Formats: sequence, structure tokens, C-alpha cells
Amino acid sequence: MNLWCGSSAATGYNSTFADGASQLLLNYMKSPNIDKSIIPMLNSAYERLVSTDPETAWTSGLFMTERSGGSDVSGTETVAVYKSLTSQDREASPCKDASGYELGPWEINGFKFFSSGTESSMAILLARTQNGVSAFYAPMRIEAIGPYGEKTTKLNGVHIQRLKQKLGTRANTTAELELKGMRAWLLGEEGKGTREVATMLNVTRLHIGINALGYWARGLAAARAFTRVRKVARGMNLRDVPLHMAVLAREHILYRGAMMLLSFAGALLGKTEEESPTQTSHEPINLIPAHKRNAELLLRLLVSAVKATSARAAINGLAHCMEFLGGVGYLENEQMDFNIARVYRDASVLGIVDGTTNVLATDLVNVVTGKAGTDVLNAFQRWVESSLAAVPKLDDEVEEVRTRWRDLREEMGQSRDFLMTNAVEVMENITAVATAVILLTDAGRDGDVVAVEVARRWLRLSFGAKALLRQPGGAEQLEMNRRIVFGDAM
Repeated sequence: MNLWCGSSAATGYNSTFADGASQLLLNYMKSPNIDKSIIPMLNSAYERLVSTDPETAWTSGLFMTERSGGSDVSGTETVAVYKSLTSQDREASPCKDASGYELGPWEINGFKFFSSGTESSMAILLARTQNGVSAFYAPMRIEAIGPYGEKTTKLNGVHIQRLKQKLGTRANTTAELELKGMRAWLLGEEGKGTREVATMLNVTRLHIGINALGYWARGLAAARAFTRVRKVARGMNLRDVPLHMAVLAREHILYRGAMMLLSFAGALLGKTEEESPTQTSHEPINLIPAHKRNAELLLRLLVSAVKATSARAAINGLAHCMEFLGGVGYLENEQMDFNIARVYRDASVLGIVDGTTNVLATDLVNVVTGKAGTDVLNAFQRWVESSLAAVPKLDDEVEEVRTRWRDLREEMGQSRDFLMTNAVEVMENITAVATAVILLTDAGRDGDVVAVEVARRWLRLSFGAKALLRQPGGAEQLEMNRRIVFGDAM
């Protein structure tokens, strides 16, 4: 799976949905209950979704949100009715999609309020059958006969009502769609649409985290470039100003923590997709669990949290990046190599798409209080303890993280109402512990002085009070800040 996609506003979100849709189709094609006759059609769509050839590659739309529900898909009003194609249907029109496959036996009618990827070749959508909310695959275009008898194509029962006027991501269309007679294929069981789409959301939420950190990285790159050349009072370069470098280093430390956590979540996703997972009698001391099941439990706990915290951190971080450039950062620099103002606008949607911070925090609490909650928390505890046990020479920091996790695990024993009320704080604390474990493991791996300093400062920023006088100042501190920001290349 091509998880590490680009973060272009024009293509990033459609690539996100394409990657998630490909995993959904792949899982369904492996189902023992699938109608074998439709596998060639789904496999054709799958091959196009994962293709890197622009001549054959597809993107996918995701049509879920309705006026009645927002993130709550239980209020889905779009209706799907099983209505097999008749001989009269076949005589009246080709009854095939643009790829030549027969249209699905389900007819869908309804209205989707926020629909991304309207220009895509296919869509995954939710609609209500007599057995509940269900998931469907639909081609966006179908064969048709033109006015002179020529073969052409038309939209598959999709009527675009209007395009949304948005703060950012304007190159990526978002539309209100009326569905009238759309033909589609059921994916999975009727009434289990939310569960079926969850597979897709695991991928799309990590993609959104990647988009978020991609935007943030662009802002930091502009800030670094500006710092190298900007002259301030008495001709001093910004990289020689201790305060500027201290604050810029702080942003790079926060970015590094977020990127390490996102990379870990991506590795967990890869582990869960292994066809033949390694089975051993015990797990090695390693960040990535040897057993696929443990990776699945960790991913279930972290995937929503990683998306939510990455998005929020990137939006805040980009605001700092604009400030680093002063008035220049606030300008729409369309003719220049950087445009942090536009990046900030585009990134603002990331806290909303595929679930707001509150929705994703609620998802996390539902996981830890659900049927598999104890298994999830036990898997996380085993991972924390085994990973920290392998960290050398950072005993004080390791003990600080262990203490924080013990306190958090005790709080997780509170009532569901308590956890729901404090869901955002629960989510932030879990991601803080996970990030701390990863940074300490990285720092202890080879004792790199910058990695050690980053881990220690990250712990102070995340676990301790934000005291301004924690940094000693002086030439040595300035040099360390430069190394954190610029690396070895000064």
C-alpha cells in the first residue's frame, strides 16, 4: 500500500480516499461470502486505485456526510433498494459502467451534503437498506448512447447541486450531490456499513496525519530558509538571535515527536496487513510488535488519536511558522516559492475531515471502554514496558514516562461518563506517552546528543510546566538549538 502520499491540496485527499478504498475492496475480495462473479470487476477497480500510471490510475470519492448527521452516520437518510436489472433495462440502455462491467443490483436515492472527489472514477458511500446503514461501491460514470447513436458515458445517477465555498483546499472539489437511481454493489453485510468503512478510515486517517505533517514541514522549511538570510537589528542574522532559535527549535521538537508517532502508526498498519505474520513464542524488545494481533490492538488505540493530534499540532505549528516570517508570512505569496498563508488555510480543514478532535477522542474512549478495551490497554502496557526496558542511560526520563503511564492507567479505571467528559485529555495523554516512548527509544538507540536533547525537551514540553527559564542560554545552548533546527548543515 502506498501510504506515504503527497500532501497537495488538489490531489492529496483523493489519493487518501483511493488508498483507503483499495484496502476496503481488497478485504472484501478475500471474504468467503463474496459473489465470485463480481471479483473481476472489483479487482479491476483495485488495480486502478493502486496504480501509479496516470493513464490508468483512479481516485475515489467518499460519500458519507448528510445534512441530518454530520459525523454521525446513524442518521443516514439515503436509501438503497435491491432492484435487479431487467431485460427491459438492458434493452433501453447499455447497463454497464465505463469499464464495461455490468451495473450493480442496488438502486440508491438520496442526498449527500459534503462529498469529496466528485471528479473521481468511483465512490464508496453509505446508504440505508431495510437492514440498516450499509456500504456500497459505485462507478461514477456509466455507458450511454449519444443523440446520434454513438457510445458515450454519463454520470451514474449523480446530480451536482452546487460546489462548496471553502476557507481552503479550493483546488479539491467538495460538492452537494443528489443521487437519483445510482447503481451500486453492496460491500459486506447489510446493516454493517459502519464496520465495513472502518477499514477504510484506518487508512484515510493516517493519510490525513501525513497531509498535516506535510503542510507543517513546508511551513518549517520556509521558516528555516528565512532564518538563514533575514537580517535584524544591527545586521544580526536571525540564526544568531537566541530567542528566535529557542522558539524555532521548540517547534522542530514538537514536529519531530509528531512525525515519529505518525511513522510508528504507519509501521503498525503495515504489520496488520502482513499476509504471513511472524509467530514466535515471545516478542523481541522492539517498537513494532512481533505478533500481528498486538499490532492490531495498538493501531486500534492510536489511529484516531494520531489523526486528531497531528492535525491540531500542524494547524498550531503553521500559525507559528507565519509568525516566524513576520508580515511576509501573512501574505498570499502566489509568485514566490513559499506561501504559508495558503498552506495554513488548506491545513485548517484537517481538524474536521474524517472526524473532529472531539469525535475522534470519543472514538478512542469507545475503544478502551468497549469489549476489547482491556485487551487494547494491556497490549499498550506491554509495549510501553518492553520498549522502555530497552532504553539505556536515560533512567530518570524512563521512570518519568512509566510514572505518567501508571497514573493514566489508573485514571482509565474511572466511569465511562468521566472518560467521555475528559476524552480529549485522555487522548492527548495516551499520545504523549506513546510519543515519549518512541523518542526515548530513538535517543537510547545510539546515544546521539541531538536525539537525547530532543527527547528530554519534548518531555518537559509535554509533561512539565512550560517554564521559560528551563534553557540555560549562552553559546552552547544556541549551538544546540541550531543543530536541532538545521541538523549538521549550518
